[in-house]
Amino acid sequence: MRLLLSTFVVLSVVFTARSQCLSEDDSISNITVARDAYVRGAHDFSLRLFQSLYFGAETEQRNLFFSPHSLWSALTLAYIGAEGVTKEAMAEAMGVTNITKAEVVAAFRDITDKDRPAEGWQPGDPEERPNTLRVANRLYFDRTENIRECLKELLPGELELLDFLHASEEARLSINSWVETLTADRIQDLIPSGAVDARTRIVLANAAYFKGTWLSKFKPQDTGLELFYSSDKDFTFVNMMSQKGKFNFMVSEELQAHILELPYLGKNVTMYVLLPPFVDGALDHTVQKLTPENFQSAIRRMYPVEIRLKVPKFRVEENYEMSEKLSELGFENLFNASYSDLSGFSNSAGLALDAALHKSFLEINEEGAEAAAATALIINRSGRPKRPRQFICNHPFMYVIYDKQTQSMLFMGTFEHPNAASLFLGKKV
Repeated sequence: MRLLLSTFVVLSVVFTARSQCLSEDDSISNITVARDAYVRGAHDFSLRLFQSLYFGAETEQRNLFFSPHSLWSALTLAYIGAEGVTKEAMAEAMGVTNITKAEVVAAFRDITDKDRPAEGWQPGDPEERPNTLRVANRLYFDRTENIRECLKELLPGELELLDFLHASEEARLSINSWVETLTADRIQDLIPSGAVDARTRIVLANAAYFKGTWLSKFKPQDTGLELFYSSDKDFTFVNMMSQKGKFNFMVSEELQAHILELPYLGKNVTMYVLLPPFVDGALDHTVQKLTPENFQSAIRRMYPVEIRLKVPKFRVEENYEMSEKLSELGFENLFNASYSDLSGFSNSAGLALDAALHKSFLEINEEGAEAAAATALIINRSGRPKRPRQFICNHPFMYVIYDKQTQSMLFMGTFEHPNAASLFLGKKV
């Protein structure tokens, strides 16, 4: 899978509390408690946004794919500057009302520092490792903004001043170039022409990139054309990868789906595939039932089983403007200059976000990934199967690319409409 980005910004830096920069008391009482609360909020946000996009007009006849981790990181950075009613509304929407802003930032650092590019990494360096995960963030302010000095100390590598007032096009190209470099050119032109102008004062950006090699690779000679059924009356040919092996598996009665784990080398990052029964509307039921508790319960109860696996080989690129969806999830104050209070960044009045641009890319093939329910057919087994099962993804399914180390939902998506994805029919990739 490859990468994802939004016009919110995020940057990674070691967190050190400065004297009363974030609140009246910037001390951290318990980083473990803060991190747990922050992760719970991230999971809830990720699944609520997934459901909102899935059932919205944005994904009609399209395959949903986005990075909740990228958007969440960007929102966290925005939260650093939020004050007053905006801060209270954001804390409620993020599920972090029980911890302080300093603790939110400490938890953010604890997670994102693990995703930072390796020490000494420079844009364009060749990647020789089988897996690559990079997450970086940046806050772009207009040069005229009077940024609080303590924030410059708190975020020394994440703040950058650009001349939006006199050179908005050059500023736009600079941001896009940063994104393209960090994402190995998979996300290009994130900010389209005209999206920033002389009135722009702040852009929050986050870029996330992942390229992973399967722990158990598929053999190209086992890939062949097979039918994929979007419904019982709508089907098309896809290149179906195939292998037989031992994988973690689970039948979730709560989610009305079979779940399979496809780990990448190192096993820290993995892909969970949720396959409902082959019944029209089954994926709708699974998505409706998604909660952090149901998802975590299912992956905790997975067990290894010999299984015949078939999954399509595909590439998907998606592009969303997220401000309306984020407003529906409780972040509307960020996008309304009449109410937005981002005085934590600067004393200037009227700072507000007016766009949340998000692009994403995913490629699934034999080597790995680059980025970028019907109750009747669900069987509740208490014992382990004694013979090989089949897990054949020849009808709509969803997937989550998950970082076990940081408990981050890096990318999420569905595969329902083969004709909306590049399927590599008749060519090698």
